[in-house]
Amino acid sequence: MYIAVNEQHIKALWEHFQVLGSKDSKTGELFITRGGFQEALGYKDQPNLFLERVFQVFDTDGDTKVSEAEHDSPRTSRSNP
Repeated sequence: MYIAVNEQHIKALWEHFQVLGSKDSKTGELFITRGGFQEALGYKDQPNLFLERVFQVFDTDGDTKVSEAEHDSPRTSRSNP
């Protein structure tokens, strides 16, 4: 799955990620949890199958959080392959 976005979108997404994210106390890496992701989209206490699937697309290692590395992965390509 690829999401085509332009440079302005990438900058806005990164800024949003930085505001919502937390820092890992051991590594200093920025991450966002599943709950934080759902809250950011207005679904804090409401299960949503679509949002769960979108979160899983980004959570490539299955640790229930999206790290900086996962956020910057090729899955968020700037253009379609």
